[in-house]
Amino acid sequence: MENLSISKAQLLLKIFSQKDEDLNIQLNNALEWATNELGMDLGIISHIQNEIYTVKYFWPDSSGLEDGQSFELGTTYCSIAIMKDDVFSVDHMGISEFKDQPCYEVFHLESYIGKPFHLDGNLYGTINFSSANPKEVGFTEEELMFVRLLSGWISSSIHRLNIIQNLQDEHRLYKLITSNTGELICMHELN
Repeated sequence: MENLSISKAQLLLKIFSQKDEDLNIQLNNALEWATNELGMDLGIISHIQNEIYTVKYFWPDSSGLEDGQSFELGTTYCSIAIMKDDVFSVDHMGISEFKDQPCYEVFHLESYIGKPFHLDGNLYGTINFSSANPKEVGFTEEELMFVRLLSGWISSSIHRLNIIQNLQDEHRLYKLITSNTGELICMHELN
């Protein structure tokens, strides 16, 4: 974190050390705070499967997006970040080499920064931020590092969410089995 400003380092510390037990709230907080820190309009955590980009978390609520909303991956800026397999940013899409990208044609988002992240060695999704306005000063190395570090925390948080969900599913199954075992048990004498 030696290349981060004090404000970005403090924000990462705030994100990483949230006390709320609900990881969904922590992820929503992280999106809101990071979107504001980067000066962008929209923050999204996506899940990508079979070339489909699905919105898992987003900020702000007034963005017009919905939980679970899906797009073809190729129509998103994230498809470029996935090809690069690292942080990808563009300051002014309309004058960039990517100006013919379908997402630009549909949504006219001028600036973007995002990074894919993996779970268990497989692509899970992206963390990304975009704005209808160009990023006049451009994205700095510090902002690229900030998004890179944030994506690592998001990956581990979603991994923990998946573990919790699996444990809850197993608990429900065991509860169902134990609640109904009286009907399955019969007693016999040794003979």
